[in-house]
Amino acid sequence: VSCPPPGSGGLFGMARDAEAMTIFQNGQEDLLVKKSGQVRGRPFDLYDLKKSVVLLLDHTGNVQADTLVGCRVFIGACEGSFSVRNCVDCTFYVCCRELRTRCCSSCTFYLGTVMEPMIERSEKLEFGPFNGSYP
Repeated sequence: VSCPPPGSGGLFGMARDAEAMTIFQNGQEDLLVKKSGQVRGRPFDLYDLKKSVVLLLDHTGNVQADTLVGCRVFIGACEGSFSVRNCVDCTFYVCCRELRTRCCSSCTFYLGTVMEPMIERSEKLEFGPFNGSYP
């Protein structure tokens, strides 16, 4: 898979309003949690995480994951798109309107979505039905 280097052009090359978003970044072997009421439908970014567990237990807007390695990610309710780029050996549990992947390898998605996934320049992806819940 030929892809641009991680970190080039920002997260998917799009400018984001820093006031309106939340982010987990530069973590290694961390447990990263947002509980009910802490995100409140805002966009959320996951960036440069290694062997971490991410639990987003609130409703979110669009979620972007860039450069995750060996992570497990649970997103209970994503009102928009879940965009995943440059991720390797990750497992995602997500309910979202749309899934978009680019330059990902060896990832598993347990997915609840209303649209067909959009997969670009990715390999060895596996899919199953969303099987998560939270209080």
